[in-house]
Amino acid sequence: MIDIHSLLARRKPGHALEQPFYTSPEMYQLDLETIFYREWLFAIPAAQLVKAGSYATLKVGVLISTQK
Repeated sequence: MIDIHSLLARRKPGHALEQPFYTSPEMYQLDLETIFYREWLFAIPAAQLVKAGSYATLKVGVLISTQK
């Protein structure tokens, strides 16, 4: 199991992250759960943007809720 806290503690500013940040399936899953599944909104599959300069327009409804 990867210890992300120790990897981050060893991080050197101005240098690349250690290899597990780029190659570890565990790290990939952690990224999905903590960033992409929480913060990103899926719009369309990349395959629908078939060439450079392609774009899509979407109507998006937004619901904002707060918790106390």
